[in-house]
Amino acid sequence: MTDQWVTRKLIEAIISLDPSTKGELGRRAAAHLGLKPGPSGKDGGIDGVGFYQGCKIYFQSKLESQSLDADYADNLYAKLVRH
Repeated sequence: MTDQWVTRKLIEAIISLDPSTKGELGRRAAAHLGLKPGPSGKDGGIDGVGFYQGCKIYFQSKLESQSLDADYADNLYAKLVRH
């Protein structure tokens, strides 16, 4: 078993989880990075928020099984602007 195979299997397992579990993983990733986790459940596209070098930053973890297209990126950007 190679490290690459193990990594791929972990990724496949994570992206196959239900949305609420993936949301919790995003919140935990934000906390691990030292950010304040976003709200549980419907988070408006924000998994975490904090400050870096005096600037407010937002964190969003996308655990998707397919590539993110331009429309998806536009939607995410709109959510960030709203915050």
